[in-house]
Amino acid sequence: MTRGVVPAEYSDKDPSDVLRQALVEANGGSTKINRKNLRRNGAEIYEIIEELIPCIVVEGLRGDEFYMNLVEERRAAEGDNFEFWAEANSSFVVSTIADGIATPRRQRIGEKTKVSVTTYPHIIRMYEEWSRFMANRIDWGELVNKVSTGFKLDLFNDIFTTFSTVSATTPGLSSTYVSAGTYSEEALLSIVEHVEAATDKTAYIIGTKAALRKCTTAVVSDEAKSAYYNGGFYGKVAGVDMVAIKNRHQVGSTAFILPDNVVFVIASDDKPIKVCYEGEGEIKETSEGNADMSIEYVYLEKIGVGLLVNGPIGKYTISA
Repeated sequence: MTRGVVPAEYSDKDPSDVLRQALVEANGGSTKINRKNLRRNGAEIYEIIEELIPCIVVEGLRGDEFYMNLVEERRAAEGDNFEFWAEANSSFVVSTIADGIATPRRQRIGEKTKVSVTTYPHIIRMYEEWSRFMANRIDWGELVNKVSTGFKLDLFNDIFTTFSTVSATTPGLSSTYVSAGTYSEEALLSIVEHVEAATDKTAYIIGTKAALRKCTTAVVSDEAKSAYYNGGFYGKVAGVDMVAIKNRHQVGSTAFILPDNVVFVIASDDKPIKVCYEGEGEIKETSEGNADMSIEYVYLEKIGVGLLVNGPIGKYTISA
């Protein structure tokens, strides 16, 4: 398998399973690090790992509903630029004129909005003691999974943090779509209606469970009570569906990334969060210069996260 293309004999198997199998075969049939095989087949083993880690990370991300609905991925070669364009949120206005007069106000559609996403090296540096290395105590599968999990958590941290930066000054938005204050059903519905009017689509409200619990409704039906009992929040506000986002911890902390007093209104099919991968992941091994003779591994990948609002979205911050 290379670059996501699976040979016919493996087409019915999971891509990461195929790569794991290839990794074991390259390592002499063992999941443990074997120094002799690594010396002989190290280049092949590292190439497989460089394919396997992004594959596992993407699988984990694509299993998340928030990621699938709101994130657009783009991959490019080393040195390429990542530029995204949004159509101007404007249209021609039809004029009414008298017969024989053909001079209505001349109009020009506004310029498109361009957002450039810069990628930065994301790196994990790890090591093991020489004795554990020589005793075959290091499992390739465990190593790969830990690195993949680290990158996945780091990406979710960047994605959620970027999404939280939506404000009235975000290109394509204004105070019409972004508001704050003591909770008011009317204020929330006003944002919903503006988003629907701008996109011509049916909107829904998303947020963490804690945030959605703050969205009360004037009419609490038995169905709403059941939704609150089973899901932790009313399923709808005045007929508008609410969908919970699974919150996540900030990397290295138990603090949540998304605030528990902010809800978003989404209607457009456009995916506002842009995740960009430049080049390919790379793993290196070194033991030079380490007084304890430890073995170091460095895995690096260039990743960038940006925000581009094409179809307007809403944001409502609920004060206490």
